[in-house]
Amino acid sequence: MLPAVAAAEEVQVTEEEAVDIPEPEEEAQVAEEETVDPELEEGEAGEEDDPALMPDSPFYFLKRFVEKIRLALTFRQESKTELLATLAEERARELDALERKYEGKELSKKQKKVLSKAAEDLKDYSEELIDFLTGAEDNLEELELTDDQLKKMIKALHYLSVAVERFEDADDVEDLAEDLAELERELAELEEEYLKELEELGSEEEVRQKIEAEYQKELDEIESEYLRELEAAEKEYIEESAQLTEENEKDSEELSEIERELNKAKQEYEKESQEKYREYEEKIAEAEDAQKKAEAEKKYNEQIAELDKKLAEKTAEFEKKLAEEKTKFEDKFAEKTGDLEQKYTDKVSSLEQKRSDKLAELESKFADKFLNLDEFLEEKLAELEEKYAEKRAELEEKLENIREKLLEQVPAGDE
Repeated sequence: MLPAVAAAEEVQVTEEEAVDIPEPEEEAQVAEEETVDPELEEGEAGEEDDPALMPDSPFYFLKRFVEKIRLALTFRQESKTELLATLAEERARELDALERKYEGKELSKKQKKVLSKAAEDLKDYSEELIDFLTGAEDNLEELELTDDQLKKMIKALHYLSVAVERFEDADDVEDLAEDLAELERELAELEEEYLKELEELGSEEEVRQKIEAEYQKELDEIESEYLRELEAAEKEYIEESAQLTEENEKDSEELSEIERELNKAKQEYEKESQEKYREYEEKIAEAEDAQKKAEAEKKYNEQIAELDKKLAEKTAEFEKKLAEEKTKFEDKFAEKTGDLEQKYTDKVSSLEQKRSDKLAELESKFADKFLNLDEFLEEKLAELEEKYAEKRAELEEKLENIREKLLEQVPAGDE
């Protein structure tokens, strides 16, 4: 690649020569707008010749986007040369239009940056065109260029010299001084922030106290979490126990039903016994002699004995059934109660193990900090230095660059 300044010095082109350069006989396929030399005298280029989209337009990026696509899709060397020349001339027209637009005005920092960027873009496109024309050849005398290519080379070198001049002028003393003050302020703020963090780090005793406070805080959190979870487990156990008792009471209704059936059998026995006794009394009253009375009494006794037997059988049956059901319900309730108690016991054991593990982890974590407090402080200081070293170096490098630019702006006699 040809050095920008050297190339500009090798080909001295005056304003008059730049204007009088003849245009190619064959118009480029990709050129759509007439070009204006950025070195034209004031008033030679009218507003109607200004580009439709200027670098200070919010939609300027669309223009550049389309240009990049056109460059990417242009493959023939002749077409590529024409397109690069057209784009370099377009950058020149944009720079010229901006300079006329901003002439006599006090520019804002943003406008100065736009103007500087326009000069930089002209420089980049001129260099790209020169590189494309020269290819890998560094010796200009050995270049074999057509007349058209030579014209484009001369114009590109002229654009390059203009761009370099404008680009160097963009960094005026006032802007550089503002940038210098801003960077010095940033550096001062950075140092202030660094000292603040260094102060917050504190002495060995202060760090020890901070570590102890941090340890106590984490310890309290572990204990609080354990108590919360234990309380929740107890609440769950009580609720499930109440639910189990309620279910057991519902199951007990079946036992009550058996007892009701037994009572019903006893009532039927009493009723039937009374009926048999009335029949017996009627027979005694109707008996004419002692023999009939004896027969009636015998029959009554037999009936009562049979009733007693039936009642005894039913009572034994119901009592057996009642005992079996009661045993079954008691076993079921005992099993569920045992499962619930085991569940609660396991939960409590799990919580205690969790708490124990966290406490052990906490002790291990802070034991290292307490035992290696010196190393801990050194590590923290190193981290702090590393955090700010890169930022500090970056700001100091920028400051040095600006100071060098300021020195370049000062005339030799004023140094």
